[in-house]
Amino acid sequence: MANVEDAASIIGLSRRSVNCPIDLEPKPRRRVGSAARAAWPVRFGARIPAIVPPIPTIFDEVVENRRSANALAPTSLRELVNCVAYATQNYAAWSKDGIPRFARPTMAAGALHGIDLVLISPGARPQLVAYSPSSSRVMLLRVGAAAPIVRLNERIREMKPLARAYSLVLLANPSIYDAAYENSLSLIWRDAGALLQALHMCAAAYRLAFCALGIHGNEVVEALRPAGDHTVFAVGVAVVGRRP
Repeated sequence: MANVEDAASIIGLSRRSVNCPIDLEPKPRRRVGSAARAAWPVRFGARIPAIVPPIPTIFDEVVENRRSANALAPTSLRELVNCVAYATQNYAAWSKDGIPRFARPTMAAGALHGIDLVLISPGARPQLVAYSPSSSRVMLLRVGAAAPIVRLNERIREMKPLARAYSLVLLANPSIYDAAYENSLSLIWRDAGALLQALHMCAAAYRLAFCALGIHGNEVVEALRPAGDHTVFAVGVAVVGRRP
């Protein structure tokens, strides 16, 4: 994202004398390219139990309860994964021009859903857990460098000192979007916002506390791939827990 930030700073000085990639209009490709999901370093994986839906309630109540929380108490990984799975579950899957597409509760450009979710447990020795909606599996990830996660947790504590909860990081795979669209960067950020909103609404339905933070979370990419290969980049961080 450094190139985007550099371009943005130049634009601010020169009254948009150069184009920022996110300003370019996305266009479907006439000939799609190849794309692959990110292969994360997995230590252990397991299929999740059947999703337990939230208790039926009036939609107005869910909307009213969707409020950013400052104080968050710990919740169990099982409860959090159940909420995430409900918000991102596959209703259908198909392939178009060789690219996998999915129907899920959230909207996504071209039904691509090219954003992965990684959960970070609270505490002095955090663990990273990825969730895959396409396989309904949780995966304990192997961390190659712990220092970036320590930095990220420190930033989160500075922003939310009363949050003793899991962190949730969104990781975008631009190759999936680039395979189907020209100038796809704005679609990635749009999808990230839509996914965060859906996660927040579902957390409200489950009576969980949620707060999206104004940081990207690229420390997770550094921790999982310390030797490089940083094509994947982070597009959002949130904290999720119980209401105290």
